[in-house]
Formats: sequence, structure tokens, C-alpha cells
Amino acid sequence: MPLEQKAKWRFPGNGGTKKNGLDTTDFHTFMNDAAASLAREICQNSNDARDPDTKKPARVEFHSFEMKTSEIPNVSELIEELKRCEEYWTGDNDDIVKRVKQMRKLLEAERIQVLRISDFNTTGLIGVSDFSNEKSPWYSLMHGSGESGKSGSEGGSKGVGKYATFVNSLVRTVFYSTTSKQGESGYQGIAYFCSSKVKDSNIGELTQGIGYFGIDEKNDPISGEIAFDPHFSRNKGQFGTDIYIIGFDASKGWKQDIITKVLDSFMVAIVKGRLEVCVDDIEINAKTLGDIVFDSTLIRESLKKNVISQYVLLSDDDSVIHKELSIEYDGKEVGKADLYLKRFLDEQQKYATNGVAMVRYPFMKIKDRKGIVNAAMNCSALCIIPEGELMKRLKASENPEHTDWIANRIKDPSDRAIMQALHDDLITKIQNTIIECLRTPDSETTDAAGASKYLPEYDKGKERPAEKGGKQVPKPIVSKPARKQTTETNTYYDDPNGNGIGLDLVDETEPGESEGLFPEGHNETSGGNVTPGDNPKSGKKGKGGKEAFVREHMKGITFHFFCVNKGRGEYGLTFSAPRDVEKTECIINMVDESGMASPIRILEAKLGSELVEVKDEKKILFSMKEGDRIALRITTDIKELFSAEVHLYATR
Repeated sequence: MPLEQKAKWRFPGNGGTKKNGLDTTDFHTFMNDAAASLAREICQNSNDARDPDTKKPARVEFHSFEMKTSEIPNVSELIEELKRCEEYWTGDNDDIVKRVKQMRKLLEAERIQVLRISDFNTTGLIGVSDFSNEKSPWYSLMHGSGESGKSGSEGGSKGVGKYATFVNSLVRTVFYSTTSKQGESGYQGIAYFCSSKVKDSNIGELTQGIGYFGIDEKNDPISGEIAFDPHFSRNKGQFGTDIYIIGFDASKGWKQDIITKVLDSFMVAIVKGRLEVCVDDIEINAKTLGDIVFDSTLIRESLKKNVISQYVLLSDDDSVIHKELSIEYDGKEVGKADLYLKRFLDEQQKYATNGVAMVRYPFMKIKDRKGIVNAAMNCSALCIIPEGELMKRLKASENPEHTDWIANRIKDPSDRAIMQALHDDLITKIQNTIIECLRTPDSETTDAAGASKYLPEYDKGKERPAEKGGKQVPKPIVSKPARKQTTETNTYYDDPNGNGIGLDLVDETEPGESEGLFPEGHNETSGGNVTPGDNPKSGKKGKGGKEAFVREHMKGITFHFFCVNKGRGEYGLTFSAPRDVEKTECIINMVDESGMASPIRILEAKLGSELVEVKDEKKILFSMKEGDRIALRITTDIKELFSAEVHLYATR
């Protein structure tokens, strides 16, 4: 009897242990963004399996098609198992019963949607013909969880990435077929259902919920290849792996999800010619990237900025700065990192992520690190960590999704301390390098987006703003940098002369931004600080209940607050007047690291060259006309850099 005829679906018993529903912890890891998770996990595996003897990139194809359900091997056995699942869970869990019925309905239909994923120029999955080798990549894929046969230099090693394929199957069924470089070929099917009563069990044993399509009681793979796609077959000597996701949800937008995630996660690998991807008829490689990354029909808006900025940073753009960082532990270099950064000016500011894309060998992005780059810098950065000891130390701390480095995941205290120190050194050097590179050259003075037009002239004998014709950059006055830098996140970056790069304060009506860090309401006790609330008009009551004054919190204004001279406690504030206001009240708050805000003490304030009233050393009072460019110069008793928020009120 041919070997294939002995193959069947087997759902092993649990030996009297726990029962499983449809969604175990492994599935939840990838359920939030199923198609995107699939793209990331598949490309990671194929990138890892790239044939080291070929000069060609690893190639991954995603192709959707329909097939007859009758062509699914032993599909009747799957349907019967789903009936047993439905019977067991009836009266216990209505949600599981409902979903099991939907799965059975799809398998009983005449046709079903399938996604084929194939890779080329890879080694294939070794071990498909060696059933006893429990350390082989094939065995780990079929039977492992929480472990894999990958080495420390490869992209993934947690052994849970395979579940990304199953969350994309409406019937939780996937077939794997491989032809390895060692001359092996074989295939197998896996179905992740839920526990049911084991068929013909005398003790009422439950299944584990997982079924295998294979041979003998060990569920070994079947020799040869399986090909559901009528328009696809492998050529002789063409090594690689084919995955068939049965019941694929090919709803509108799946291609866009996959393309976007591939570009966001593997831009470096594609640019370096290590990886290429085809999604149905869309080719993604180093040559086609220029057309794809700017195509809004192919890239999700939520990640468009990330994709474009990575592409630009890896291009030959002369404005991109490249620095090599030496990462050390205990005074000795452990590894290097390549940092690429660029400031986006004018209409290109929309591409600035104000963050750093962290990529490690084999050129997979792990995460976007926010909080390193000041939002006022309008820049993007990319850090690439090559193969070596530093990469291995960081990789050992990664979560199963490979989207973060977490020191506490390392059990050994010594290794954990080394990893944390290396990570901290990496982040610090990235931050300091960005600050240093985005300053102007030594002795060069620049005009902060034309701030000299609005700030009053300095007294004779003191520093003066940049002369007309100075280089235009969207930051305040910058001069020679310090030799030793102290990095302060979300604040200013200063030099020895007291000048610094200021923080642009966002429009208070921008979606997702809070109005301020004060609690709602107004403190009306004697000597109390005034705090803004959501009520646009508020005030104290005079005799007889008549309103004595009204304060209207003015919104929709973009403020620019920056350091003029730290040593003298001088700061500048500029904005455009939204309308005519006879009595304007301005309050500037210092925001500490915990988010608490308190008004700063203002010693003097000038509007242009004229002194204006400062009430209670915290409220600047002046009038303004619509369209005027308001430029305040403020002297405080604060001679250190700080984060600030600004509130403006119209009073009467």
C-alpha cells in the first residue's frame, strides 16, 4: 500500500491533563494584527534560511487562490472532529460552539480560499526525512513551542512565530511542504481546533485540541511535495518551503497590510539585497522600492512615515548623516552600530518620525524607539546593529514577537546586567550623536526659523541674534557644542554659551494632544495658582453675584518657546495673534518628569523692546492685534533647562 494512503488526521489525547479552547496564549500573541504579524514572521524565517552559498536574495511569494475543499487531504476527518468539538462544548461555551460551526461550514462548502507562501534561494527545512531528529528545524516547526533549532545569529529563536500562520486561517488549518538543500522533501498538515472527546476512548479522555496529518502514531511527515496551487510547482533543484493557509481571510486590504509590514520591518534587508518579496503581482525589491514606498494605495497611512523615512535614510541622499558608534562594557568595545539620521525641512517635515528605528542582524527592525529625538528637531534616525556579540546580547532579551529588548527576560543576573549596560550605552550614544550632528558647525550661528525678526535687539556688549541671511533651520540659535554633553530628554540641548535648541509646543487643538497637564477646574482660594479647565469662560463673582472678570482660554495656537541665554535665565516665546485682544494673560509652566506643572517665576518680560506688566511674578499682561507676530523675551530666576507648557487667556 502506498505510503500516502496510510496518512490520516490524528488528534492525540491529553492523558487526563488540561483541556484547550480555540485561542491559547500562543495565538493571542499575533491576533491583534494577524496579516501584518504573518508577513513579519514569514519573512523573518525565510531571511534566516537564506542559502549562504547563493548571491541571490531570499525570495518570498504570497499568492491567494481558491481550491475545492474536496482536495484538502482527508477533509472528512476534519469535519468529523469539528462535530465532536461542537458536541463537547455545547452548553459549556457558546462562543466556541458558534466558531466551530463556522469552521465546519467553511470546510463543507464547495470551494475555499487559500494563501500560498513560498520561499526560494533558501536551504529549505532540514530534517523532514529524519523523523528521529528532535533538534531539526522541521521537528521544531511541527512539534516545538517556546524553542527552536535556530542559532543565535538568526532573526527568530523563540519557536512561537508559526502561530502567526494559524491566526490567519479561518479553519485553523495549515499545510507545510519543503524541499531541502540536503535532498529531502516532505509535507504535513496541522489543525489547531479545541479539545473534544477522543474517538472510541473507554475512559472519556479529551484531545489536546491539535491534530496532525501524517503517518503512523508519531505523526511523521509524508515523503514528497504537496501542491494545492494549480499554477505553481517547484523546479528540480529549487529548494525552499511552501505553506498553505487553508481558509485564508482574503478580505480587502490584506495585501496592503502585508506590504506595509514587510517594508517597515525589513527595509534594510531589502535595500541590501538580502530579501525580496512578491505579493500576488506586486514585486518588492531594491529596484522597485522607489515607486512602492510613496504609493498610498500600497502603504498603510499609520506606517507611511516610518517606511518613507527608512527608505530615505538608506538612500544616497547627501543630507543623510552616517556615524559608526562604538558600544562598550567596562571600558572595552563589545560591538559597533551604524547610525543614520536626517533632518527633514520644509514640506518634507511630514516624513520626520522623531524617533529611531532599531534594526539588528539579519536586518530586521525590532522596534521604533521614541523619546530619544526631540520633536522640535524634525528628524528621523535608523540604527543598524550588525552580526556579533552586541547583537547576540540584545537578541537574548527579546520578547517572543521580537518587538522589544527586555533585560528581565535574561535569567542570569550577570548576563542581565551586561545586556542592560550595553543597551544603555547604545541609547545614550545614539542620543548624544543626534544632538551633536544636528547642531550647526563650530562658530556658525543660525537663525531659528526667523526668530531674529521677532526678538528685541540685545543690549550692546551682549550676544546678538543671527544676522539677516543666516542659514534657515527650524530651530533656535545654535553655536559651538560642548565637549561633554548632558542629554536631557524632552527638553532643550544647550552649549557652553547658554544658547540651545528649543522645544516647539504643539497646537493645543491637535487630535490626541492634551490641553495641558493641570487638573480641571479653577483654584480660587487666596494666593492659589490659577489652573485652566475645560470651561472656556470662568471668573470670580463680585457683590450681588455679578461677574467681576472673565478669562477665556485661547486654543488653536502654536507656540515656540526656546532658550536665549541659560546663564541669565532668558527665554523667548513667539506665536501669531489669533485675534484682537485688549487684555491678554500669558502663563508659562514648568513641567517636571512626573508630568506635574507649576508656573515659573517671571522677573521681567518684554514685548519687542517694550517692557510689559508681570502680575504676581507669573502672569504676563499685554494687548495684541490679529495677525501680529508676538515675540516675548522673558527673564526668570531659572538658570537651568526645563520643559515648558504655555497657556494664553483673553480677560475682561
